[in-house]
Amino acid sequence: MDIQGLIETVLKNAKKRGSFPLSDLLAAAMKDTVCGIAVAQEPGITACLAFVAGEPEGAVYIDTKGELYGDRAVRPLTCMDSFVLCDVQQDIVDALVMGCRVFEKNHLTQGTTHEITEIGIKREAIGHLTLHILKNREPQNGVRVTMRKDGRVLGSDITYEDGSVGFRILYGTYECVVQDRSQNIRAFRIHFDEAEPDQVLDL
Repeated sequence: MDIQGLIETVLKNAKKRGSFPLSDLLAAAMKDTVCGIAVAQEPGITACLAFVAGEPEGAVYIDTKGELYGDRAVRPLTCMDSFVLCDVQQDIVDALVMGCRVFEKNHLTQGTTHEITEIGIKREAIGHLTLHILKNREPQNGVRVTMRKDGRVLGSDITYEDGSVGFRILYGTYECVVQDRSQNIRAFRIHFDEAEPDQVLDL
């Protein structure tokens, strides 16, 4: 299936419900039990979520480096700003979902809490921080990672199989709290800027 071609056809011909940030998109689709496709586009990037009965069942992320499908597409997809939600016939949506099904939907819903905004801060100060959680040099899957600043919880997520977790946040200094599967808690001081988008935390 030509995913890019399908997305372009949908945007051209389908009935549009409006544009939504990801958190509002998920709520709107669930409320109206939408069967359709939501598309976000930026220069060189196309992201797509397929909904069946209001549930996000499929995901696609396409950029200049290639294409990601299903669970692998979720993390970069959560960094997109706005999605256009379109009503699409269910047979078309079902065909799309067959090639890009999302199984770990918790990563999609948790991703909506990651972006942190502050009054007076320009958009250019926001970046994507990727943390790699290791123990004895082994990646730690299923570990909860929480980002805090000035005592406030700003975002929380669970690591993937490769021990990684991502947050779209402002450049600055944060407290990172890691809770492993044995409920042990470690706190780290993280400084995030453009020069350090990937950081390793060793438990």
